Amino acid sequence: MAYNTLNKMSESQEAWLMQTAQLIAKKDYMTQMEYSRQEGLAEGAHKNQIQVAKNLISMKVLTDEQICQASGLTIEELVELKK
Repeated sequence: MAYNTLNKMSESQEAWLMQTAQLIAKKDYMTQMEYSRQEGLAEGAHKNQIQVAKNLISMKVLTDEQICQASGLTIEELVELKK
């Protein structure tokens, strides 16, 4: 009787540990995916800023400061883009 009870408790603990490990793995995966998504969004936004700046540069109407203000790029990024 005691052996059966102990055996059931051991099986329950193993199941709990397995479920916990699976839950942790799933949470780690979801965290990684969210990080990757955010990184992709930031990269896309920066590419958009560059494209806006290129379009404004080609118009040859605005100053560098105005282009930076309109595109969101820094002066350093704009200077590098113009090279």
